[in-house]
Amino acid sequence: MAQFVCRSLVESRPIVLITEVVQIGMTLWQQHERVDSVEAPERTLRVGVVIQHLNPKLPYNAERDFAPVSLVAVTPLVIAVHPSVPAQNMQELVALAKAKPGELNMASPGNTTGPHLAGELFQSVSGIKLQHVPYRGGPQSTTALIRGEAQVYFDTPTGIMPHVESGQVRALAQTATTRVPQLGNMPTMAEAGCKGCEFDVYNGIVVPAGVPVQIAARIEAAIKAVVTDAKVRQRFETDGFAVVALPGAAFASLLSKEVAKWQKVAEDRGISPP
Repeated sequence: MAQFVCRSLVESRPIVLITEVVQIGMTLWQQHERVDSVEAPERTLRVGVVIQHLNPKLPYNAERDFAPVSLVAVTPLVIAVHPSVPAQNMQELVALAKAKPGELNMASPGNTTGPHLAGELFQSVSGIKLQHVPYRGGPQSTTALIRGEAQVYFDTPTGIMPHVESGQVRALAQTATTRVPQLGNMPTMAEAGCKGCEFDVYNGIVVPAGVPVQIAARIEAAIKAVVTDAKVRQRFETDGFAVVALPGAAFASLLSKEVAKWQKVAEDRGISPP
């Protein structure tokens, strides 16, 4: 998603873009991509998937060191189970987990990742206990679910839906607040009887704190133009994203609330940073 937005933006103006995954509570700098030779710091964008949780070990403060420019898109996770799990819906899964506390393995790509936090929220709200099994990454977690090593996994739509369609795993619900059309008739967690278990992955653009307001405003306007383009929207929607061109101030407010929400979840569940 980040590379796609970056390339769309630079079609009309020279900007240096550093593509990176910003996972608040995890490590920055997963990948960098030079787009042109302009090196002015104020022309550097940071594009990332923002999963809101906190890690005091990080060498930066997300709210202090970054200035939100625009929310671009939102995507949910999908809770899926191995076919050997008899639960056909969320209420049956909750009942099964209550009958067998700690016996169902819940995979995740690692401690404090989005799927892990979504699972912890689900357990807290539903009053159940799943056995958290962290793997080295998303693909390994998906493979564990397919093999039956794990019985439950919260995965991205692009990561899990091919396996749902092939019958290797069974999807029960999406964590979106409102249904993502690309997931068809799949219910939201609230519709499936698990209200309060919503988990949205926010995909937005931020710049370093201190970038002049005029430049941030120009970037925000350019992003709004890009995401309203029909081809761009189609690309997002094909990958399971809902396009939401939220301006910088509103994006900042949203992030502040999300940081507080996930910090509380982490504290209540006794989750430690990786």
